[in-house]
Amino acid sequence: MHQNLIEKIEGISTLVNLVTLNLSHNRISKLENLGGLIQLKNLDISHNIVQDYHDLEGALCLPELTSLDVSHNHIEECEGFIDFMI
Repeated sequence: MHQNLIEKIEGISTLVNLVTLNLSHNRISKLENLGGLIQLKNLDISHNIVQDYHDLEGALCLPELTSLDVSHNHIEECEGFIDFMI
């Protein structure tokens, strides 16, 4: 689903067996609506418009997540990000 001008994550919470999700190169500003993705291990939201690490809170509901790529976003405040994700 990369490079599709997606602005909001919707309609994927029923994909309970999804392991990898590539949402790179879109217009996503916040991780949300990910609650049903209980098997998701790899999430790529690089090259979007996330501006604050608090907008990544949606990743906290992903119990199997081991890889989160947020590179090339516009996250202004990174202090506390590691503690936030642990």
